[in-house]
Amino acid sequence: MPHGTATSQLRKSILFECVQRLDLDNCYRCGEKIQTLREFSIEHKQNWLDSHDPVTLFFDLDNIAFSHLTCNISSGRRQTRRVKRSDGVIFNSLKEAGKESNCRDSEICRTCQGVGKTAGGYGWSYVDTIMIGTGEVSHGGTGWACHCEWSKAVHGEYCPEHGVKGREQELGRTSRQGASGRGATA
Repeated sequence: MPHGTATSQLRKSILFECVQRLDLDNCYRCGEKIQTLREFSIEHKQNWLDSHDPVTLFFDLDNIAFSHLTCNISSGRRQTRRVKRSDGVIFNSLKEAGKESNCRDSEICRTCQGVGKTAGGYGWSYVDTIMIGTGEVSHGGTGWACHCEWSKAVHGEYCPEHGVKGREQELGRTSRQGASGRGATA
């Protein structure tokens, strides 16, 4: 076992022992007792990443709590995009829209991006983006505020404004060319 891994496991074990001795081993999220080291995690009570002063909030000991690892992970921030069907019904996610409309969520996504015309017999558009775990909602016609240089470059999402994926346009490549700049292989 690498020395860094062993040191980290030892620190976590010592911390868990101290938390148990101080009777601080109730999960911040569900209130249940944290029974084992494997399910023990350190958590920030308030999301520090999207705060006005992330560094201060990250190191603020009053913002630290202990929880089950599963509770901590399930409360994390996730992004989902709400979609609107052509009949005016709004869904909180592509998955929900797909189930309700008897079609695949990937077909709805392609329609929202302008690649397809309909999915499940309906036209579709993005309404806004919800950051689950933060309460944030960003509004916009298609849900895109064109973040090609970051979001689409990282995630490879289609940008309807530029018509190509992510950094490919910035680098002068077409959507059929791969990262090497050569034609895509099938």
